[in-house]
This record gives sequence, structure tokens and C-alpha cells, in this order.
Amino acid sequence: MECRQNKIEITPGLVKVFLNGVKVDSNPTKKDFWEAYDEYLKIGELEKAANTIRNRLTIKNKLKDFETETGYKMSFESINLVFNDKLKEWMLITRDHQGKDA
Repeated sequence: MECRQNKIEITPGLVKVFLNGVKVDSNPTKKDFWEAYDEYLKIGELEKAANTIRNRLTIKNKLKDFETETGYKMSFESINLVFNDKLKEWMLITRDHQGKDA
């Protein structure tokens, strides 16, 4: 009933999370990027394979390193084309992660 009152779409994923014992926030407050990412990781632990969970955590750590080293503040609003360019430059040039074919 709370989902209907708060106009939250009931999806199979939401039901699965609820049935796994995670409290569904029926009155969500605005979260910052890192709070939301941590929630994303926590929910993923319930339904994703170990390698997927490890990859998501690796991505989080790389993004944290990017934020620290460049001073580019991660937020939902800052994820745009400028972010894309800065992240690629940081990964490919600064961190020299060009891969085999580069």
C-alpha cells in the first residue's frame, strides 16, 4: 500500500529485494552519489554472482580514485559528457590503462 501512496512502481526486482528482507524505502530522500552506489552494491549482493559483485566494487574503487586524484566531485548531476571525457583521459593517459589493442 505504501508504494501506491508514494507512487513507487512495483517491479519484479523491487519485490525480490523486499522478499530478501531489505526494507524498501517508501519515502526516499535524495541520496548523494556514494550513498546510492553503496545501496546499489548492497542490493546486488542478494542477486548477483560473485564476479559481478567484485567488478562493481572495483568500479566503485576506480571512481573513488578518480574523484580523489582529479578533484572531480562525483554526483548524479556531474555525470555528463565532461565527466566521460575526464574519466577516459584519466584512465587512458594518467593511469595508462590502455589495454592490449590501444
